[in-house]
Amino acid sequence: MTEIPPQAWLEDETGKRIPIGPRGVIVGRSLASDVMLQDATASRRAAFIYRDLEGLWLVRVGRSSVRIEDAEVEDNQALQPGDSIQFPGASFVVHSDEDPALATASWALRREAAPPDLAELPRVIPLTDQPFSLGGSPDDDLRIPSWPPGLVRLDPHDRRSWRASLREGVSIDGIPVQAPTTRPLPADARIGYARVVYRLVEVAATQRDTLHQLPVELPSRVLLQPLVPSGGSITLFFGEELEVTTWIPGVRYDLLQALLSPPAPYTAGDPLPDAVIMPLVWGRQIPSDRKAVTTVLKRLRRDLEKGGLPGSLLVDRSQGRSSFRTAPGASIELLEPR
Repeated sequence: MTEIPPQAWLEDETGKRIPIGPRGVIVGRSLASDVMLQDATASRRAAFIYRDLEGLWLVRVGRSSVRIEDAEVEDNQALQPGDSIQFPGASFVVHSDEDPALATASWALRREAAPPDLAELPRVIPLTDQPFSLGGSPDDDLRIPSWPPGLVRLDPHDRRSWRASLREGVSIDGIPVQAPTTRPLPADARIGYARVVYRLVEVAATQRDTLHQLPVELPSRVLLQPLVPSGGSITLFFGEELEVTTWIPGVRYDLLQALLSPPAPYTAGDPLPDAVIMPLVWGRQIPSDRKAVTTVLKRLRRDLEKGGLPGSLLVDRSQGRSSFRTAPGASIELLEPR
């Protein structure tokens, strides 16, 4: 069993939350950035921030200054909840549901359904002894864009339930609320609206480490996202909902893309001979070392394993050929460089 990465977000100087979704966020001056910097000295692509099964990471991809707690970042660096990241003209604080609240939570909200455009909504949200609201307003504790403001408010009631203030239209266990009401919600109550469903779960001490668990299997879908000037991210989808993203640097990403997007007549998943791989990865500067592909392949496996993925299962090497294994019929998507 492997854990799903924790939910995380950046908070800017105004208090606005910027989710770090499963595919990460790019910070920079470019209009294509997920987080745009206004300072003219900022790089068009300053950093890539993502989360994997080991935690949160920042990859410096531009030339402008990137600092964490006033220390300059040279390459890749792990992030911790509470870290302050400084870019030219802007700073952000890192937050994660791996904060102490989750470790001690007795209750949580667990997402059970969401449409594709809301797939980045948190999967697990710890509930403390404070009121918690769900709705479409920036003032709601969980902002769901397709929901009306303040649609649901949860207040601690007793050890076995929460008191819920519900507006018209929300459903509880599939039954729509016809008029504003307040009532207790027990464990396993399902709160739904506009195809988004969260279940209220009671978390026993023995379950806290398993809220995020999922089976390890071959991915049914793969997204490749190259980043300028080099490297990129890979997002693997397992089953219907789970997705895991990790960063692959430099030439290892080039090898990954070669395996998953090979030239005809090969298709993704086919074992590729070194003679096909080497021009795709190194261009005209093909190394003389016959073990070059094997060396990079081993490092690619370690990159995947660092992200909590089964690198040895996914990346295969036998009889001088290399392949990336996926589930039968898996879709492979190569996104435009960012």
